[in-house]
Amino acid sequence: MISHQPSVDISITPEENRANFLLLLFLIALFATAFYVNEVEWEISTYDNYALSADEAEDSVALGRSSRKFSFVAIGIVGLMMFLAPGRHRVSFANLPFALLCSYTLLCIASFIWTDAAWLTTKRLGIAMFGLLAMAGAAKHLSTRDVIDVSLGIGIILLVISVYAELSLGTFKPFASEYRFAGIVHPNTQGGACGLMVIAAFFGMKESRRGKFIYLALLILSGVFLVLTKSRTSFAACLCAVSAAWYIVASRNKQTLVGFGLPTAIGAGLLAMLLLGVELSSSAETAAQFGRGAESDLVSLNGRVPLWTSLFEFVAQRPLLGFGYQGFWTPDRIYEVSIEQEWTVPSAHSTFLDVLLNTGVMGLAIFSLGVWVTFRRVIRCCLTTMSAADSFVFAAFIYAFIGAFFESGYSQPNGFEPFITGVALLHIMSRQTQSEGADQVVPERTVTELNWRAASTGGLA
Repeated sequence: MISHQPSVDISITPEENRANFLLLLFLIALFATAFYVNEVEWEISTYDNYALSADEAEDSVALGRSSRKFSFVAIGIVGLMMFLAPGRHRVSFANLPFALLCSYTLLCIASFIWTDAAWLTTKRLGIAMFGLLAMAGAAKHLSTRDVIDVSLGIGIILLVISVYAELSLGTFKPFASEYRFAGIVHPNTQGGACGLMVIAAFFGMKESRRGKFIYLALLILSGVFLVLTKSRTSFAACLCAVSAAWYIVASRNKQTLVGFGLPTAIGAGLLAMLLLGVELSSSAETAAQFGRGAESDLVSLNGRVPLWTSLFEFVAQRPLLGFGYQGFWTPDRIYEVSIEQEWTVPSAHSTFLDVLLNTGVMGLAIFSLGVWVTFRRVIRCCLTTMSAADSFVFAAFIYAFIGAFFESGYSQPNGFEPFITGVALLHIMSRQTQSEGADQVVPERTVTELNWRAASTGGLA
C-alpha cells in the first residue's frame, strides 16, 4: 500500500539561503567568457548553411584554440576552489547517480589506452575534467534558484553578443523568409540556448516573489529568439519540458482538465480545418518545416538518418569499447564522413550515438543507466518539494534528454546547455537527504506524486 507520508525527504533550499550576489555576478561573467571563447564563430551567420566547410572543420579540430584551453583551465581552477571551500548546503556524494558518473568518467579516462587518437582524447579529457570541476564547485554553492538566475545571466550576455555580431555583419534580417538567427554559433546551438533560457525564465517567474515582470520580459525575449532560430528540436523539446514539469506538480483538477481538454481542443481544431477545406497534409508539412523551406529535409531529419546509418558501420568495428573518448572525430574522419554525406559533419548529431562511438556498448550502458537513475532522483525531489525551482531542474533534464537524441552537445560539458543542466543535476543529486521526523508537517500530495513515488520505489513509500 502506498503511504501518504514518504520515508525520505530531500532538504529544501529556501529562497533566503541563496548565494552571495557578488558570487553570482562573478560566476556569470566567468562562465559567459568561457562559453564565448569556446563556441564563438563570429562570421557564422555569413556561411552557407551556417557551417564551416569540411576542410575548415578538419583544420579546426587539428589546430584547436589556445584561448579555449585557457578558459577551461580557469573555470576548472575556480570550480576546484569552490568545491574545497565549505558550502552552505549539506551534500552527500554516496549515491548511485554519482557512482555511475564516476564509473563512466573512469571508463572515459581508461579509453586513452585503446584510442587511436591519443592527442585528441587527452585534450578533450582535460577540457571535460575542468568542466566537471567547475560544475561540481558551482553545484555545491548554488541553489536551484541561483542556477536559474546564473543561466539567464549567461544567456543574456551571449544573446546580446550574438545580436551585435549579426548587426555588425548586416545579417540580422528577422523578417526575411529564409532567415535563421545564428549570432556567433549555429542556429541549432543558438536555439538550444534560447530554449533553456525560456525554461529558466518560466520557472524563475513562478518561483520569484518579486520582480516577476523581469522574468516575464526574459521569457518573451528568449521565446522570440528561439522562434527566430527555427530550431525544431529545441522548440519542441522546450514545449515538452515545460509542459511535463508543470503537469506533474499540478493539482488533480488541472491535470484532468488538460488531459481531457487538450485532446478535445486539438480534435475540434482538426475537424474545423477539414470542414473549411484546409489541406491537412500540406499544412502539417509546412508546420513541421518551421519556416525553413527547402533547407529542411523531413524524410532524413535534415540528413541525420543517412548519417546515423553510415556511422553504425563504424560502431561495428569497435562495438565493445569504442574509439576512445572523443577519439572518433579525428580530422581525417570528419573529412571522410563529410564528403560522403555531402555536408559538414563534425559530430554524430546525437549524444547517445557519440557516446556509443566514444566508449562502445559498455559506455552507453553505463551512460543510459545513469540517465535513468538521475531521472528517478530528480522527479522524486521535484514531487517532494513541489517548488518551481526544482521543477526547473526536471524540465531542464527533459529538455536535455530530448535534445540528446538529435544533437551531440551533451556528450561533453563544455557548452552552455550541458553545463547549466549539469550544475542543476549535480546539485539535486548531492543534496543531503534526511529522515522524516514524526513531528514534521507533510505537505498535501497530488495523485501524480503518489503514483510517481510508487513507480520510483517499486511500490514502497
